[in-house]
Amino acid sequence: MPPMSAGPPGGLYGMITVISHMSMSLDGYVAGPDQSQEQPIGLGGLALHQWHFDPVHPADVPWQDQLLDRGDAYIMGRNMFGPGRGPWQGDWRGWWGDEPPYHTPVFVLTHYAREPVEMAGGTTFFFVTDGFDSALKQASNAAGDGVVDVAGGASTVRQALASGALDELVVDIAPVVLGRGESMFRDLTELGLTQVESRTHRTSPTSGTGSHPLPPGDRDPHPGPTRSDLPAATNASTTRVSWRTSGPAQVRGWPAGRNAPPSPGDARPGMGEYPCRRRRPDRVRP
Repeated sequence: MPPMSAGPPGGLYGMITVISHMSMSLDGYVAGPDQSQEQPIGLGGLALHQWHFDPVHPADVPWQDQLLDRGDAYIMGRNMFGPGRGPWQGDWRGWWGDEPPYHTPVFVLTHYAREPVEMAGGTTFFFVTDGFDSALKQASNAAGDGVVDVAGGASTVRQALASGALDELVVDIAPVVLGRGESMFRDLTELGLTQVESRTHRTSPTSGTGSHPLPPGDRDPHPGPTRSDLPAATNASTTRVSWRTSGPAQVRGWPAGRNAPPSPGDARPGMGEYPCRRRRPDRVRP
């Protein structure tokens, strides 16, 4: 497994380690514009994740293996969980089928309450209406002394950075320009990052990683400076950077000391124990 940073474990929440691993375009977007059920990562956004699709570059294999295997609990935003906005409608249960790949509790930030959704394989989605700090506390309780993984999307990672709870941020910078989209660094100032590691590897035009900014059929219809349907890159490079964070960031436009937007929801009662928490037999913590 790729190593975590060499720093001491844990931060604001004792021995819990809080991490996030995101893929980002050259111009700083972790998702494209116009997210929908047909385009869950936005127009052009799928290209950011080509590094862990087959065929995989040898340098990416260990990172692909651990991508959904480090977390003992996960936090994600409503936009990552599904395409819906506003009050819940129907029985949407995520993008991942009957057995999502998490196999642990997943805490979904939302403005609208919903009963937990238990899935096959140990994943249960809990819906948190009282903000990121509450989700982090609940995820930390579920993870024990393990790892809480902030899975995304942009707004959720931004709140993690603003809270100062994130211990390590790993970013795969893909050779893709989206022009517009969702940024996890938007409006953040005074963000303390210490680089732990940086690696760049070249890929051939036929390797599948960095060879095409967009897969076939995923062309961005927006013309001009927002185009993301760039020609195939020759010997494109993917750069992976690991940073250790040092304290909360300030958010432009928010009062000093505020690290999260006001929550529109009331606090939910405590959830107690998480019986769905179980480690996959083949999971080995790095």
